[in-house]
Amino acid sequence: MVYQEALQFLYNLQLKGMKFGLSSMIDFLVLLGNPHKYIKTVHVGGTNGKGSTSAMVAWVLYQAGYRVGLYTSPHLIDFSERISVNSFPIPQADVVRLTRKIQDLLKNEQANLPTFFEFVTGLAFLYFLEQKVEIAVIEVGLGGRLDSTNVITPELSILTNVDFDHQEYLGNTLLEIGYEKAGIIKKGVPVVTGISEEPVLGLVQKTAKAMEAPIYRLGVDFNYHTQHREDCFANSLDYHGIHQSNLNFVIPLLGEHQRRNASLALAALELLNLKGFPHPESAKRKGLLQVRWPGRIEIVQSVPLILLDGAHNPAGASNLARFLTSLPQTGRRYLVLGIMKDKDIWGIGERLIPWADEIILTQASYSRAATPGELLRTLPPTFKRFHLINSLFDVFRYLKSHAEKGDQICLTGSLYTIGEAKAILEGIHIDVPLHG
Repeated sequence: MVYQEALQFLYNLQLKGMKFGLSSMIDFLVLLGNPHKYIKTVHVGGTNGKGSTSAMVAWVLYQAGYRVGLYTSPHLIDFSERISVNSFPIPQADVVRLTRKIQDLLKNEQANLPTFFEFVTGLAFLYFLEQKVEIAVIEVGLGGRLDSTNVITPELSILTNVDFDHQEYLGNTLLEIGYEKAGIIKKGVPVVTGISEEPVLGLVQKTAKAMEAPIYRLGVDFNYHTQHREDCFANSLDYHGIHQSNLNFVIPLLGEHQRRNASLALAALELLNLKGFPHPESAKRKGLLQVRWPGRIEIVQSVPLILLDGAHNPAGASNLARFLTSLPQTGRRYLVLGIMKDKDIWGIGERLIPWADEIILTQASYSRAATPGELLRTLPPTFKRFHLINSLFDVFRYLKSHAEKGDQICLTGSLYTIGEAKAILEGIHIDVPLHG
């Protein structure tokens, strides 16, 4: 088996769809020897910001000298991005080896094969155990209560926020979605949260109380103050913490929402300090300064400005719109939208279209992607100029011949779209399906 064959096997597991409930995941992990029970973890859930927050926590702990695992989803270009140790993605050879190992263990379980996400989560736990990580930061895949990652008992839990996304699985109200997200709260395990809106906050507090889990709230138990800079491409904050405060943290991740995420990460790190993971202030500063989280307000070219952001729900689109409107306008503004069929296309467009002078509708090479025609029929009406371009390759060809030096180009709508765009910009040939 080579790497491409291993990926093809993994992606084919998607045909099994999704499973609701943890019983099959628990049985699967028993087969693997319950690797998750021998790893200390941090569990990070929420609608938006959980990946960025996870990365910040992991990078600080890495700079403090710990051996740190990080498990996130989805990837942008290569599967190996999902599983890393001390910022290094899992080697392709280890993906192949562990896939074979798990396949061998499953030989007599063909009727009960795990789903794609179950398999990959189990693979990540095995890899982290082999690598002797001292702590692993685990991002929730979908929801929380029934997510495959919710088999761990972490050192602490983080709930970034609750907003509308994945309603077909999580419910049609914020309270229903919040119930699923709050399902990661464990008995006696501290919770750090940025949730402030009722009635979701009340639900989370009630859940934490029932589980005897101490809860620490952004804006109440800790807070941050924005360092205003004239340069919109610089980001910093003062942190006023649970037990300590620190001034002028500089972060490379752009946007006001990343300051919120950084404050959540810093609060979590304070609690980890009390849980046997002490770290100096220098590690926090260096970790936050060096953290990388591609595809989230990522500037990939300056002239003309090309910005990539994986905003795939209205809340993410609002965060992006706030940043875009802070940019000084020096030319035309091109908005490139590629959105999945099952997303709130109207809500995303409603927040981003006002910024643009021209809108390009496109689609990633992925079965869930809405066609440009479907996007046009679903987006809010506008008198602005639309272009329907079927492939991202052709989008870049169009922009190369039309965009001028002072123009601004934003590609957004889905992490799948952003991953394909990055692959094109970086000249990476895709031999296998880009995503699972």
